[in-house]
Amino acid sequence: MFSLILFLLSLYCFFSNKKAYSLFLLFFLTSGGFFITGLYTNLFGISIQLTDFAILYVVIIFIYKLFTNQLNKLPKEFKLINIFFIFLFVACSIDFLVNETSISDIFRTSRHYIFILFVYLLPSYSSDEILKAIKLVFILTIFQLFLFLTQPITGILLFSPYGILEAIQLSKERFAILPPFLIFMYIWYTIYKSKFENIKKLILILTFIAFVITLTRSLILVVILMFIINIFIFSKINHYKKFFIIITSLFVIFSLSFYEPISKRFSEASTEINSLNKKVEGNMSFRFLLASERLDYISKNIQYSIFGLGFISENNFKGNFKIGLLDDKNHVIQLDTGDIAWATFFVRLGIIGTIIYILIYIKLMIYFYKNKSFTYGKIGFLYIFAFFFLSTAGTIIAQGAFMFIPALIYNLLRYEKKGF
Repeated sequence: MFSLILFLLSLYCFFSNKKAYSLFLLFFLTSGGFFITGLYTNLFGISIQLTDFAILYVVIIFIYKLFTNQLNKLPKEFKLINIFFIFLFVACSIDFLVNETSISDIFRTSRHYIFILFVYLLPSYSSDEILKAIKLVFILTIFQLFLFLTQPITGILLFSPYGILEAIQLSKERFAILPPFLIFMYIWYTIYKSKFENIKKLILILTFIAFVITLTRSLILVVILMFIINIFIFSKINHYKKFFIIITSLFVIFSLSFYEPISKRFSEASTEINSLNKKVEGNMSFRFLLASERLDYISKNIQYSIFGLGFISENNFKGNFKIGLLDDKNHVIQLDTGDIAWATFFVRLGIIGTIIYILIYIKLMIYFYKNKSFTYGKIGFLYIFAFFFLSTAGTIIAQGAFMFIPALIYNLLRYEKKGF
């Protein structure tokens, strides 16, 4: 009921011209309540995903703008979205008519893509409204950062996509789940000039410490890569300062190698890489073998190669994949894996659908890079780059709601280029 109230409040704020608060509440809905309430909520005895309210938010405003002739054409940077929705319509039709997948299954498993329609709403928000909403998100994220850093000290897990109450009951072996917008905040503060530079630097240092605490290799590597990109491509500092920064950074990385949990995690990586063509030896080999098994399966069928296995639900799928996590019945999870985005791409969208979907973000990434002289061009490029890299360790980029932040950054860049 609480989530329903916030959803209705988000609509009220939008139509009463308090759009900064409306956007802030949309951040809440797309992130599982900042991992406070969790991904699921109970409404009149029915368990539904919090992101469904975010989708409904987009649909209601989209329809309102459509019938009031306020819907603008998509900018050329987003034109591929139209092709993607045409692909989805054809894929869903084939799924229903040929595969005989039920409409309920198709809707349940594909509805998250509806959120991509958010790009049509971008003209509704001014730069001040977007920045105010982001500021509110970062205030909450900084508070969550301090909570995250207490976990190794207290031994109490506080972050889980299913909410804080669920997190407290989980295993404490690794504190790998970050506050949902911490990576976004880190990228933003890396680029954005602040009036409080010393405080900003402290937040960046604490955020990097949080990344190290997760012991997530892909995350630590992408942070290092973003740092290199920022110094050598985006930064205008002289060569001497660059040299000093790189030497200092190498010293920090070298020092981290003596931290046993980190050295152990990265030493495991070589073993896992060597096992990729043999058997599962760890998280990395598990994820790549999982994705390759799905790709190999769809490649043997023309329809599956183009459209994927479709939008059949996990319970109704009769496949027999051998690699995957086990569900509560000790069966291998076939379709709804959260381990690697590429497995999700292949089974749901096929090879062609995956290419179209990825090209949407590559085109946007190229646009950001061409505008790297602007603050939001840098932020947008690094944000998409980071989650492309992290697509081997999660499925965030495969979710329709991923479009939310790149779209907002695009809008901010548009305003920045106009001098607002």
